Amino acid sequence: MHGFILNRLQFALVREAIHLLQHDVADVEAIDAVVREGLGLRWALLGPFSVADTNKDDGVRAYFGGYEQWITDLMNQLGPTPSLDADLIERIGRALDSARGDASRADLREWRDRMVVAIRTLKADNPVAGRKERVQ
Repeated sequence: MHGFILNRLQFALVREAIHLLQHDVADVEAIDAVVREGLGLRWALLGPFSVADTNKDDGVRAYFGGYEQWITDLMNQLGPTPSLDADLIERIGRALDSARGDASRADLREWRDRMVVAIRTLKADNPVAGRKERVQ
């Protein structure tokens, strides 16, 4: 097994995003919006297990235990790794170019990095009660 934990988790999500795109379940804009406005906001504050723990009043045991079959069925539907062919890469690139509009990629990268610092500062200034803030 190779790769940093961050990269492995990131590409597990990218893999499913590509699968959804290839099967016309959603377009690039919708997939980016779901991660940016939903999952990303939760995961900026809590990791995947802590999010699961807060999804049910009785915590992760009730969440995974109560939805075990549904979660397992969903994970089993993820299927094989999708092909990342030139046409798909171009399709993704065109959608992102359009979404970026007049902003340059460098401008977007600078904004992203500035916002990551702002989120880290916000989290450091507002630690979870009873928990030490983790090093990022």
